[in-house]
Amino acid sequence: MSKEELEQTAEAFRKDLGLKKNDPLDPFHLSVDSVVVERLRTSSCIDAKTKRILAGPACGEWSAMSVPLNADQDSWVVFLNDCHTIERQRVTLLEEYWHILSGHKLTKIAKIAGAFGRTYDSAEEHDAYFLASATLLPRDAVKRMVSEGKGAAHIAATYGTSPELVEYRIKRLGLWREHVGKKVSLSTP
Repeated sequence: MSKEELEQTAEAFRKDLGLKKNDPLDPFHLSVDSVVVERLRTSSCIDAKTKRILAGPACGEWSAMSVPLNADQDSWVVFLNDCHTIERQRVTLLEEYWHILSGHKLTKIAKIAGAFGRTYDSAEEHDAYFLASATLLPRDAVKRMVSEGKGAAHIAATYGTSPELVEYRIKRLGLWREHVGKKVSLSTP
């Protein structure tokens, strides 16, 4: 999808949820049909030794995994790394939801924490992350707040995200120069 189509998809999703244009969204309050979320530290799906490895030395190597529960891939579990900050978990969870809601298929083999698993292709990874960030940080709100001189930390606190995600969003919206206050002028020869 084009950048504009991704923006419109995120805006339509927020509207379908009944959110006002600039309302914050916490993905932990979303309920998606046939999708169960399992958090690493409270999951009973894995043994204690594996849990220690995934939460310890391998913690930085993964954020979440979407696993289909049947061959039709119409029932899923999202296995979420809850060792990360809540702000990171929000975008991660929403990214996994977008993979599922967009019909992305697991295609690539990847090594994660010493084990092999399947991942999405890079274009689908990009689209899901873009959709997650656009859903969490609405375009009009970010534009308005940047024009008002609000910093990334302020915007992040307003929407429950990280400042790094806000900066990604600002860059994707073409607002970086305004955000950092870089003046541009044309000199006469």
